[in-house]
Amino acid sequence: MFPRISPLHPTRRAATTTTRLALAAALAASVLPAALPAAAQAATGSSRATRVPRHAAAVDRIERTEVRLINRLRRAHHLRPLKIDGTLTRTAGWMALDMGHARRFSHTDSLGRDPFIRLRAFGYPSRDTWRGENLAAGNARPGPTRLQWINSPPHLRNMLDPHYGAIGIARVRVAGSPYRWYWATTFGSRWTRPAPST
Repeated sequence: MFPRISPLHPTRRAATTTTRLALAAALAASVLPAALPAAAQAATGSSRATRVPRHAAAVDRIERTEVRLINRLRRAHHLRPLKIDGTLTRTAGWMALDMGHARRFSHTDSLGRDPFIRLRAFGYPSRDTWRGENLAAGNARPGPTRLQWINSPPHLRNMLDPHYGAIGIARVRVAGSPYRWYWATTFGSRWTRPAPST
């Protein structure tokens, strides 16, 4: 029997790095797969691979509050604030929904893509950029989610990474799923476009 996996997962990587931070019981590092299955590679071009409903692609008041609080934490560490990015937010929204609908909690999505391949599928620059992802589940409110991330060294490293200047954020509710609420934050070193608001 495997230990229960906590619903937290951080990842980060520069454009050519092939490692990720994964949380498995005790937040251990693991290596990303070098290649995707052929079916997953073919699926990255499909509309399902990048289609995001407006409610998941737009930033609401609670999500903006969470970004403000992350930026307050960054300022306390003398780091530049993160600017909300539309491409990163669409990617985060898709991932949060995918976790709920697929009834799974993993950085690898239901199409077999890791965060970096997923970001590229959504049009985020992959050359010479830093990218990362934090995931959480089970809390509707940002306070408990933020505390989970702050109390986890790998998640905190993502939030305080000086390479990042942009963030995407999504919080979605999927009724009937194991955790009901799913959060995804995606980080990047480059801002691409504004995110819509709700």
